[in-house]
Amino acid sequence: MATLDEVIKAYLQLRTQKEELAKKHKEEMAPLNDGMNKCQAWVHQILMSQGQRNTRTDSGSAFLQDDFSVTVEDWPAILSFVREHNLWEFLERRVSKTVISEYIESTKTLPPGLKTSTEISCHIRK
Repeated sequence: MATLDEVIKAYLQLRTQKEELAKKHKEEMAPLNDGMNKCQAWVHQILMSQGQRNTRTDSGSAFLQDDFSVTVEDWPAILSFVREHNLWEFLERRVSKTVISEYIESTKTLPPGLKTSTEISCHIRK
């Protein structure tokens, strides 16, 4: 039967091997990713210069896509707008677990409408 020390030692050795393999893999992938990025940038530039949104060749196809993103620059302003226009769908339906955890710890109460759960997980460190 194994001891705790032996299993923890084995875990740490496996984790080290995994980290080394991940680093090696990342290093080996770097030139491939770089090459792919250069090809993609070149095709992007050609499509833009020709006023095209897509192209098809014997080897494959390429297309330009509009990637939309939203960043909040002024929370009070957007929250006021959401309240004023009743546009609650603008917001994601989640709360900050860090802030909720701190609130529960300081007040010893759970805000209404929330449910918490805790799972015990095992972590091994050296």
